[in-house]
Amino acid sequence: MKLKNKIYLLQLFIAFSFVAFFIFFYNGYINQKEKDLQSNIKTVVATNKLYIEESLELLYDDYQSNQKLFYDIHQYGQNEYLKDPSQNLQILKEKIKSHYNLKEFDIDIFLIDKTYTITDATFQKDIGFNLSIIEDAKMYLDKTSKDSQIYVASNISIDILEYILKVYSYSKVGDGKYFEMGFKFNNPLYTQLKENVDNIYQKTNNKISLFRVIETSDKKQQYYNDLLNKPNENLSKKEFEKSIVKFDIDKPTNDKYINAARSNKILYETLTNNYIVYVPIVSKDNKTLFYNTIVMKLEIDITDYQQTLQNNKQNFIIFGFVLLLFFVILYYFIQYNFYKPMVQITNTFERENKI
Repeated sequence: MKLKNKIYLLQLFIAFSFVAFFIFFYNGYINQKEKDLQSNIKTVVATNKLYIEESLELLYDDYQSNQKLFYDIHQYGQNEYLKDPSQNLQILKEKIKSHYNLKEFDIDIFLIDKTYTITDATFQKDIGFNLSIIEDAKMYLDKTSKDSQIYVASNISIDILEYILKVYSYSKVGDGKYFEMGFKFNNPLYTQLKENVDNIYQKTNNKISLFRVIETSDKKQQYYNDLLNKPNENLSKKEFEKSIVKFDIDKPTNDKYINAARSNKILYETLTNNYIVYVPIVSKDNKTLFYNTIVMKLEIDITDYQQTLQNNKQNFIIFGFVLLLFFVILYYFIQYNFYKPMVQITNTFERENKI
């Protein structure tokens, strides 16, 4: 093989080795950064999931300590109502509150007809709302319809308009007529939960949202609503219910909230500067907290990660250009300082041999 070809092959081998090493190093860096990101995301998800679950457990413990009291208040309220069914519900409410000296929570009273529609209430926005679409409400109304017993819900509700914690109780007070009470927690834990979620966002730029995924009582549709942000306060509950987008249970959907609840698995989504995680917190099968599945949406800000990655990519590109320039310089250095002198010497020897 000619000397020229040997030198070219040597240069090519050196260049290929450097390029292969460069690509290997770059891919290793990118893979490691991706692993670090996934590890950090898992840590953030696990930490916030645990925090939310513990907060909800505390809410349930508070409810459990008052369950017997709710039953007694309902029984007293029902008896007072039956003494004069035409009395003003607001007056009856104040009488009940005075009798039990209620300070830690407030109450509302509802009258319901045979179609499970609220006909009168101390909370005016609920009037006209049909409870038959609410799975747990319909279940308890069906039960008391058969045996006329008082039923205190075994779960906590979050009112879709007031956005406070409530527990409801139900009883039958006549032919096709029902008496319902709502016990409204003045619970600092729920307020503290919302405040802490806001503080997390301010300190880490990671936004937490909680969504309740609800099944209609006929088991045919699902919908969800935000537990930490109020809707339009001017809407009645009936108007709000009509504005909700519903998803047929027997049809697939791309909606992440619905799919996270259905599969009971964590789902991921990547946007420009956010890594979004949908985490089922409380399954509907676990009825010790809420009757519906709770899905936590965690928006993790990855702006710093992307900026660092972009800066390092630029550094790698600059390094690549420097490497390319180095090989060009090396080529000309070898060409003019080694190859050409050696060719000249070889030609001289050849001429001398001919002589």
